[in-house]
Amino acid sequence: MWASPALPGSTHDLTAVRKHGMVDVLAAADLKCRADRAYQGASRPVRVPFRGGRLNRWQRRYNSTRAKVRCVGEQLKLNS
Repeated sequence: MWASPALPGSTHDLTAVRKHGMVDVLAAADLKCRADRAYQGASRPVRVPFRGGRLNRWQRRYNSTRAKVRCVGEQLKLNS
């Protein structure tokens, strides 16, 4: 999990990640990151769901399994 310094609210998520160099950090560390469709085009270390109307069975299963894993991580709450 990563939190960046504040940027204007109108800044797109992918723009913020690029501005803070996180895609390069992931690539340099040979780490992979799962993200939502807003990160489409972020490059190789950032894995996004398959999109399109006619996905094959494997792609649909990948998206479904991936969504279940992301969903658990997004439910975690930080104690203040």
